[in-house]
Amino acid sequence: MDATRHLFCTGDPILDIYCFGKRGVDSRFETERIVRNHGGALNVWKNIEAIIGSDNVTFMNPVQGYSPLILNDTLNFYTIYRFIDESGLIIEGSPCPKELKSTFYSKKVADSCGKLLWAHQDKNMVERTGLVIAEYNKGAFNENPVLNASYLPDYDFCIVDTRYRSINLDLIKTSKVKIWHATGKEYDVEFAKNFNYTLYTDGQNPVKIYDTDSNEIAQESDKLTVPNTPIINTCGAGDTFTAAVACFLLSRDRVGLTSLIDAAEFGIKCCQDVITTQCTSATRISLE
Repeated sequence: MDATRHLFCTGDPILDIYCFGKRGVDSRFETERIVRNHGGALNVWKNIEAIIGSDNVTFMNPVQGYSPLILNDTLNFYTIYRFIDESGLIIEGSPCPKELKSTFYSKKVADSCGKLLWAHQDKNMVERTGLVIAEYNKGAFNENPVLNASYLPDYDFCIVDTRYRSINLDLIKTSKVKIWHATGKEYDVEFAKNFNYTLYTDGQNPVKIYDTDSNEIAQESDKLTVPNTPIINTCGAGDTFTAAVACFLLSRDRVGLTSLIDAAEFGIKCCQDVITTQCTSATRISLE
């Protein structure tokens, strides 16, 4: 992709750890193989790299002590374990109790939002920019001080995936076009008013696009239909959709209904790729 276009990705970094094995004596799980993959904002980042290349994306990790990213660093990253036998997923969970999700990152948050969000891009070098925020565990930015818009770069657009609608909205106030990716029961009419558009995904149902007043504005578009692809694993599909939409919009010169429909169509295509893999993974489809 053109070097003057760049995405900046951030959010809750998660590690997805898959334990493959069998049930042994007393129903204990006997692990035979472990697969460690990027999850959450890390998976969004890796999908962006796969789609447009590493030169067109920068990832800012809000967790201190990150350098380099190590996939077994379970002390510094929120970790989800999935135990799988020949019959499929047995149990999924995290050693971090649910009530501590919102504070998991609080002791590890870097200076405010770190280098990424405070750095102003040189407009002579970067002509079009997008911000991608993947906030899934109410942690990465909740403990940050109030942000000052004068320190935030101007982004041409942003796309936000915030599972609990708990994002600090100051993070997106300098983005010219604001997009929310909502899934299933996450959608909320009042919260949607903070965005110009909402892309609503719900499994195999068609993708819907709403305006800021929750009017559906892309009805009966064949491009928004989700194919009936055999599903092996849906973990990370939402990450892939968010990343794919951001990459597609970066390749266009403006964000409008037509480009959003085309971006959603591309996102659907990328998701059909990842749901046929056994573990969380990045798409193999690129824009090149």
